[in-house]
Amino acid sequence: SVQNQGPRAAAAQVSVAVLAPEHLPVRGDPAQLLQVVDNLLTNAIKYSRPGGRVVVELGAQDGTVSMCVRDEGIGISEPDQEKLFTRFFRADAVRRGPVQGTGLGLHISRQIVEAHGGGVAVASELGHGTAVTVTLPTATQEDA
Repeated sequence: SVQNQGPRAAAAQVSVAVLAPEHLPVRGDPAQLLQVVDNLLTNAIKYSRPGGRVVVELGAQDGTVSMCVRDEGIGISEPDQEKLFTRFFRADAVRRGPVQGTGLGLHISRQIVEAHGGGVAVASELGHGTAVTVTLPTATQEDA
């Protein structure tokens, strides 16, 4: 996903860093989970300022794998964070701005993650960036 988003990041003048172990097995449909990662990365790049940085960090703990996509972008107000995963929701500041979108990406991503037995959380500060964390069950030997 990071490689696929390279041209978009370069065009936006945003750097993308990955902090991850070499091998991190997760239980799930690869194509659907790739859609989630692509959506989170696209959003992080899209709402970053030129010269900004996006960090994708992965880790495992207590039977779960987590992925946090963090940006230094425009951030999301607290009231908007409560509606963020609602179908067709787009914050007022974003709707009036130049960034296009449908308001479906985060809703679909949450549906995919929850269908895989995981969860999605967001932490953001208006004007200072956003972190979206996805947790999924770790793959077991029975999954192989």
